[in-house]
Amino acid sequence: RRNAMNRFSWVRAKTISEAASISSTTVAEAMTAIDDEPGPEKGALLKAGGIDLLDLLKEGLVQPGTVVSLREIPQLDAIVNESDGSLRIGAMATLASLAAHPLLRRRYPALSAAVAASASPQIRNVATLGGNLLQRPRCWYFRAAEYRCLRKGGEHCFAISGENQYHAIFNNMPCAIVHPSTAATVLVALGATLELINNNGKVRQSLLEEFFVTPQEDVT
Repeated sequence: RRNAMNRFSWVRAKTISEAASISSTTVAEAMTAIDDEPGPEKGALLKAGGIDLLDLLKEGLVQPGTVVSLREIPQLDAIVNESDGSLRIGAMATLASLAAHPLLRRRYPALSAAVAASASPQIRNVATLGGNLLQRPRCWYFRAAEYRCLRKGGEHCFAISGENQYHAIFNNMPCAIVHPSTAATVLVALGATLELINNNGKVRQSLLEEFFVTPQEDVT
């Protein structure tokens, strides 16, 4: 089966606030609404490394009117040793740069090992930490346009009684997906905090484990 990607506009954001002001929807919202909102304009989605977004575009699971690239925002790929001893990692830092960073390897070897073992060398050189944390689940029903599963706003989790050998075996109702990011698992264990910025430049911080929402809280 071959899918043709829809046309979309391309925007290179120069600041975080600009990217936030242009972006109008999340990938999760776009995947839920795609069958209900026909037409070429599907909102604006952010692109970090683009690994997961490209997959979703090719499969016809999202059809944005605009894609907003974060690549040209200065210092968003920086890895900084802060004065309080913490390590600040930009959302656009690649998995390869994290795996090779000497301070990360010395201070947080579990995180270094996790990102070094992720995907392939080619993908690690493009994939970013921000995109890795925010990638969508890899359940094949969720990733197939033919299945309108619970997580996409449907009425049934096909994995519960179907192909589920790589799904959750604990707390797996109503949706049996698992998060695909190995970096997320390690960062939650390390007590990592996310910094979130809106289009007005307002900064909000959230523990990573509180940022992620379980299917029991919101299945989509």
